[in-house]
Amino acid sequence: GYTSHVLPKGFENYGIFGDDALFVHVGSGCNGLEIYAIFTGLLILLPGQWKHKIWFIPLGILILFFSNTVRVALLYLDRKE
Repeated sequence: GYTSHVLPKGFENYGIFGDDALFVHVGSGCNGLEIYAIFTGLLILLPGQWKHKIWFIPLGILILFFSNTVRVALLYLDRKE
């Protein structure tokens, strides 16, 4: 029920806008790219079979992406109220 849109604010900075006001700013430290790299590097370095790692790395990154998206959406909803 909220009117909002996302506009890029720079190379790695994005914001969620609504009614001509910035509600949530997603800076380069909060976009999750470092977490994806740490997660991938950790799984590559840990011992284990590669056949498990090949499907687990993309699945884990997808779960991290959706978790971060939900976190940003909750920040937006908290700001709107």
